[in-house]
Amino acid sequence: MRSLGRVAAVMIMFCSLSGRAAAQPVRAWEIAGGFQTLDNNQDKATLRGWTVDAAVRLIPWLAAVAETGGARQTIFEVELHQFALLGGVRAAAGIGPLIEFVQLVAGLSRSTGIVFGESQTEDAFALQPGGGVELPFGGRFAARVQIDRRSILGGPFISDQRHEIRLAASLVLYPHR
Repeated sequence: MRSLGRVAAVMIMFCSLSGRAAAQPVRAWEIAGGFQTLDNNQDKATLRGWTVDAAVRLIPWLAAVAETGGARQTIFEVELHQFALLGGVRAAAGIGPLIEFVQLVAGLSRSTGIVFGESQTEDAFALQPGGGVELPFGGRFAARVQIDRRSILGGPFISDQRHEIRLAASLVLYPHR
């Protein structure tokens, strides 16, 4: 819960910067795609995969965001897969050449483990606060780097604490610009 409090505090800070954020052009929508790594403390594994998100600006500094991604790793005869479908909000402010943002998304996380051909799948609620920076270039594009902490809540292994650190690098496209 402490990390959720920190995310809320950062989002309040960005809300107070709305004067600066209002100076940024409102982008109607954006799409992004790239690569991600998930560091899973329970399975002692780092999963690698893809991520895609889309966002629609609600006001100059706040957007509704939908995000999905998949990652996997194979270690000898063990395969680990994870897929997430999340939605939430992203607050952003442009200070200097970079656009800084924080986001809070939540949704479904599906984890699958396959050991010697036997598989088990777990569907659970995921809460993912995080943030990052974008570096705009070429007018319609930006390079994005972000870090998130995904908490997996519930599912058949409810007594286990499931937390992952997610690093992502994406190319952002602002199609309407």
